Amino acid sequence: MPSAFTISHFMPVVSVDDLEAAIAFYGRLGFAEVWRYGDPATDAGVGRYGCMIMLSLIEPDQRIEKSSFYVFVSNVDAFHDHCAAALNGVSGATAGPLRDTDYNMRDFELHDPWGHRLTFGEGLEYVRRREGAS
Repeated sequence: MPSAFTISHFMPVVSVDDLEAAIAFYGRLGFAEVWRYGDPATDAGVGRYGCMIMLSLIEPDQRIEKSSFYVFVSNVDAFHDHCAAALNGVSGATAGPLRDTDYNMRDFELHDPWGHRLTFGEGLEYVRRREGAS
């Protein structure tokens, strides 16, 4: 593979039927609105620490295509607690239980109100190091 280029980051695109509600929902998770496109807005970017998600408004007659992606976090236990509290009372959103996996991650699945699945995880070596330090 040529070394004349690098890939710096990527931005998943998730379809939503209510842009304002999606911005507010991801704000509960700690993502801040970074940009909007269109007048009226049809797309928005929310981000945190260099991670960006593009929220794309669908037409009323379109079906939402479900997305799924894995997000690496530090201190997944604390982030899980934050998400569980932030989603309390949000219809259609769920944060599943934490689990230690056979692929050496501690993670949990979160489903947003539009049916997108985000799995947040941290390597077990970091978890064990943190737990051993406490």
